[in-house]
Amino acid sequence: EWAFIEHENDTPEVARELGRVLRQHGIRRDYMHINLIPLNPTGGYQNAKPSNRGRVNQFIKVLEEDFGISATPRVRRGIDIDAGCGQLKAKVNKKHKNQQKQELHTFMQNQPPATTTVTPPPMVGVYEDDQEDEYEYQLLAQDT
Repeated sequence: EWAFIEHENDTPEVARELGRVLRQHGIRRDYMHINLIPLNPTGGYQNAKPSNRGRVNQFIKVLEEDFGISATPRVRRGIDIDAGCGQLKAKVNKKHKNQQKQELHTFMQNQPPATTTVTPPPMVGVYEDDQEDEYEYQLLAQDT
């Protein structure tokens, strides 16, 4: 399956690249068929559009004539009710994300105010008798 995004991945050059990649993997042409799916509008692709019929036909022509790979453009359905491929999932994900944000906000509103007490780190190696230890070390060094 190949999802068409106008001017992103619908050029004859991209079709040739796809054909070369499939050929490199040694897949038999008679075992291949590519479904060409026009992009459906979703939140993740707000400024992108599906490829027009002319670009799709050029793509198919390159795959079939240059590589012997069959391809079929799929019909877009359910777009008007946000039920096209990817649209429903995007809508559900957005609703779920908004619900999680609301739950977190409600949870945080119901928490008691945080009280923070800062505990200073322990003072390692700094004790009242450090100077005495240093003095004793110096005396021991003099004796040897």
